[in-house]
Amino acid sequence: MEMNQLVESVKFVIIGMGTVYLFLLILVLYLHIQAYIINKYFPQEPSLATAKKSSAKSSVGVAEDSDLVAAITIAIQKYKQNKG
Repeated sequence: MEMNQLVESVKFVIIGMGTVYLFLLILVLYLHIQAYIINKYFPQEPSLATAKKSSAKSSVGVAEDSDLVAAITIAIQKYKQNKG
C-alpha cells in the first residue's frame, strides 16, 4: 500500500513541476515574440537628449566614477567598523 502512495506522489510531483516548467517556457517564448514584434513595428529611435547625455557622460564619467568608488569605499569601511 505504501509503495502505491509513493508512486502516486512521484507522479504528482512530475506532473506539477512539468506544468510549471511548461508554463514558464511558454511565458518566455511569448515575451520574446512580443519584444520582436514591438521592436519591428515600433523601433526606438535615439533621441537628441539621449545623444547629448551620452556625450556629456563620457567627459564627466571619470569624475562620477571616482566619486562612486569613494562612496563605496567609505560604506565598506563603516560596515566593517560596525561589524567588528
